[in-house]
Amino acid sequence: MLPEKWSVDLSSWNKDITGAGPWTVVNTIGLDAFSIWTVANGLQEEMPAMPLAYRMHWMNYRVEPTRNKTAGGWVQISNNPRFPMVTGPCGALHVAKVKLDKLGTWSINVHCDDYSAVRFPGHKWKSVTGLGGIDPLDPETMYFECESGDGHMIGVIDLPAGESTVEVLLGNRLFDGMIQMLAAPGEHTVDGSTDQWRLPGHKAKSDIAWPGVSSKGWAVVRKNLPAGAKKMEKLMDGMALPESAPAATAEGVEKINYIDSGSVSDIEFPNPAELPGDEPGAQDQFLVMAQAELVVPRDGLYHIGIHSDNRSALRIADQPWLRLLRDSTYHAKIEGDTMHSEDAEFMGTACQLVGEIELKKGNYTMEAFYVNINGPTVLSVFGAPAGYAPRLLAKNGGKIEPDIDGLPLVMPAAAAAK
Repeated sequence: MLPEKWSVDLSSWNKDITGAGPWTVVNTIGLDAFSIWTVANGLQEEMPAMPLAYRMHWMNYRVEPTRNKTAGGWVQISNNPRFPMVTGPCGALHVAKVKLDKLGTWSINVHCDDYSAVRFPGHKWKSVTGLGGIDPLDPETMYFECESGDGHMIGVIDLPAGESTVEVLLGNRLFDGMIQMLAAPGEHTVDGSTDQWRLPGHKAKSDIAWPGVSSKGWAVVRKNLPAGAKKMEKLMDGMALPESAPAATAEGVEKINYIDSGSVSDIEFPNPAELPGDEPGAQDQFLVMAQAELVVPRDGLYHIGIHSDNRSALRIADQPWLRLLRDSTYHAKIEGDTMHSEDAEFMGTACQLVGEIELKKGNYTMEAFYVNINGPTVLSVFGAPAGYAPRLLAKNGGKIEPDIDGLPLVMPAAAAAK
């Protein structure tokens, strides 16, 4: 996927540089973006003649910030590149230096649109999960090369003490583009397996406030479509099910992280439980209602979300959402204290909504609503302080905890800025 050696060593760039930060970047517009290989080849050919490189702080940006602002990522995508990129064929190579005090295993979490590849030259990936894989001809390269509004992959790698180079390639074929790279210590295989994902170079704050739910946990009701009733097609159809519909209930539930035991679905958090009233085999045409007391330990901005395979809604009573941060369906809506969506329009995850909300310290009534029309089932409810990777909103939660540093990056020597 990537050339054995780039035609220019960005870690020792000696031409003009603009911007600041540990990442050094070169880019080009109008190259052949048919595949990740053609993007890499185009950059390889053009790099020697490029007069200018760019520096940036975070691997976390959209190609065109004025277009879709809610697709993709696991944390908020909040940066815009200083270098020119377009909603068409373009590519960028980003290079930085990692510096560790001791040998360690790290997980690298990349979300992208369209293509991306990550390489630590001289170090092989141990595993890759998600929608990406390891280059069969180069075990040092992890890559994603499919059409998705949120391509994602998690690679596990052992990194030595001292300095290591990391290379990140982004290629955009058409429409929206973005890239986000997070890192966490240890081995992880799904986004929600840890809340320690941080942007490389992140410096810990003194502490952060995590939302959760009270000691009562979640109260969950599952209702099945009554025999002979018209099949549900929309979210509102589920709200119209009669009280007499066949139901199963559960009290004091620790967290909302469910699947249908008879099918495979797109989980975001490990070890999902079976739905209340689950039976052998796949099941369709039912709804799930869950209610809990949301606990907010400190005034501030919070990012709270719901992930499902079909139609879903999330409500924090009498507290208006400020905006949608992520909408994998491309047509979610906010109506006062409720955000909701039907099925996804395009490829990628099914129905994942994350909203930003400002809350005072205290407790709030929170409700999740999900309607399964057909197909596999997944349902999870999660949250985080603004800008951080989320955790499930769990019983006995709502705590203030220490922050951690991200994967440490080396700040390059100062260069003449233009």
